[in-house]
Amino acid sequence: MIGLNPAYRAGYPLSEIALGTISIGIGTNEQYGGRNKGIGVFTAYMSGANVEVDGRSIMANGKMIYKL
Repeated sequence: MIGLNPAYRAGYPLSEIALGTISIGIGTNEQYGGRNKGIGVFTAYMSGANVEVDGRSIMANGKMIYKL
C-alpha cells in the first residue's frame, strides 16, 4: 500500500495512509476474500521510501514522482 493522504502525518494507527509512506503486510488474507490461511498478519510501515513498478520509479524519498 502506498499512502497518498497529504493531510495525515505518519504515526499509529493509520500510518499507511500518510503521504510518502508504504506498508507491507505478510500473513492471512482471508478477511479480504483471499485464500492464504494463517493465524495473523504482520504489517510494517516505512516513510521516505523509494518505489519502482515495472522498472519505473513512482516514489523517491517518500515523494510521488510519477502519477499512475
